[in-house]
Amino acid sequence: MPNQIVLVVDDLADVAFTVAEMVRHAGYDAHEATSGKAVLAYLDRHPVDLVITDLVMPEMDGWELIEQLQARPRIPHIIVMTGYVPQEAEAILLDTRSSGYVTKPIDPIRLRVLLKATLHRENLGRQTEAVVVEDDRATLQMVAKTLTDRGVYVVPFASAEPAVKHIQEKPPDLAIFDVNLPGASGLDACEILRKNPETAWLPLLILTAFPNAEHVNRAIGPNVNGFVAKPYEPAQLVEKVFALIGMGE
Repeated sequence: MPNQIVLVVDDLADVAFTVAEMVRHAGYDAHEATSGKAVLAYLDRHPVDLVITDLVMPEMDGWELIEQLQARPRIPHIIVMTGYVPQEAEAILLDTRSSGYVTKPIDPIRLRVLLKATLHRENLGRQTEAVVVEDDRATLQMVAKTLTDRGVYVVPFASAEPAVKHIQEKPPDLAIFDVNLPGASGLDACEILRKNPETAWLPLLILTAFPNAEHVNRAIGPNVNGFVAKPYEPAQLVEKVFALIGMGE
């Protein structure tokens, strides 16, 4: 099977080159661009599996580029690069279009983990599995039904400890944790999973009614892939989940 292709865009050519080299060392083909327009022109000629984009760029910033990418017939996965955490962290974590983010200066290990989490499912031919951890029964049932109706196999839990044990023994494609759980919190669970090499790559989402500064700052540490605000909109949840695991409706 040919290597998956990643396009890195940053208006600073040396940054784009450095990140592209990290991608190559992680085992993927990588190309560089220095503007949003160059990305769109490249995509007109070549297929790309994932775009890694800086947010702050002249003419077309990263947010506008993401909008342009979403309008294309074949939408690549998207990873955001930012040097403005925690200032932009909440907006990035709540955005439903990207598969995750990395902070500058880029940590090669974190980037490798995020690349694997984003691209690994495209090489699998089985049903998607998600672990959902929520102590409120009604919310758990709604989230499970929302995902099941879209073809996702859901393994439900009401607390973090048994969920983490299950995930470490049989990693799913995605895990969704409520932020406030009896015993260990959802963010505690995310930190445990990130420290385990067997689950460090796992896409992680947090359900929260109030994504406050403490939650945002704690989410940056284990590189949580995103927040879903409660009460959640089913379409928003599905969009974020599918962005992480590479599925389309």
